[in-house]
Amino acid sequence: MNIIGMWSKASLAAAGFSTTRIDERSFEITAAKGTLAKFVPISGRIAKDKHLENDILDLEEMTASSSPGQRLGFLIYDNLPDTLSRIKMADVRLRNDFFVIPLALRLLAKALVNPVECFGLIQEQTSRYLPGRISSMTRQLLQTRLLSLEGREY
Repeated sequence: MNIIGMWSKASLAAAGFSTTRIDERSFEITAAKGTLAKFVPISGRIAKDKHLENDILDLEEMTASSSPGQRLGFLIYDNLPDTLSRIKMADVRLRNDFFVIPLALRLLAKALVNPVECFGLIQEQTSRYLPGRISSMTRQLLQTRLLSLEGREY
């Protein structure tokens, strides 16, 4: 396991989550607490660079066999996502009801010394990106914007 994977696993464990490794960059949360408990199992992916589009699609594919209902996945990144990656996150959320919860590795590592901080960070990110956080007007504006971008190379 690479160093990023070790930090990610340690951070999730400190927050009270149990994980199982799938491959070098993929994992599954098998036990969670708080608002995430009802979504278990939750897939996770460690991004390889700042261009996250393929990682987002891989993460979505990992959850395709999940039970019907709301699907979500964690994307742990080292470099800030670029604009195209953020558009891709919005795209899969609006088109496929798949919610990507991005987690910055640096923040996770910083919070690692305090399990309460680690759990709080994950809960804060989850509350930002989980369903119900987007108003219907915002959703409509995003869909309109995505449709205007359709067919463009991004």
